[in-house]
Amino acid sequence: MKNKVYIETTIPSYLVAKPSRDIFLWTHQELTKQWWESCKDDYELFTSQETIDEANRGDPVYAKQRYEILKTIQLLDPTVEVEQLANKYFKHFNFPVNALRDAAHLAFAVYYELDYLLTWNCKHLANASIRLRLHKLNNSLGYKTPDICTPEELIPIEEG
Repeated sequence: MKNKVYIETTIPSYLVAKPSRDIFLWTHQELTKQWWESCKDDYELFTSQETIDEANRGDPVYAKQRYEILKTIQLLDPTVEVEQLANKYFKHFNFPVNALRDAAHLAFAVYYELDYLLTWNCKHLANASIRLRLHKLNNSLGYKTPDICTPEELIPIEEG
């Protein structure tokens, strides 16, 4: 049985973006491509309409490329429970208004009991402080918390 991964918007964004001149961003892009090309088939991938809506913003050429990637991924159904959980996360973490989708990504991954939430959003998602607080909150609510990580963390280490 494959582990289940929620694909958040930064993943298709990094996959289709033109190579950055910023070495830090370029490295993220390359690690994302490496994971996508060599590791994604080892997982069962999921996303949400939130991701698709977010990915459809911006330059139409890149938006179309992001959509082409996302349409190959299983879409999770929105539910009242997901919406309530997203609102709870939004308030609990005191996210700014523009981060409401980040709370929704968390809610989808948690509600559907996925193993991982894959992202490069280290401000609101792949952030040690957020992860610890999320674990505590989810434990109190009776939810399992997925591992929130970057593609770099899901690339297997070669033995030898």
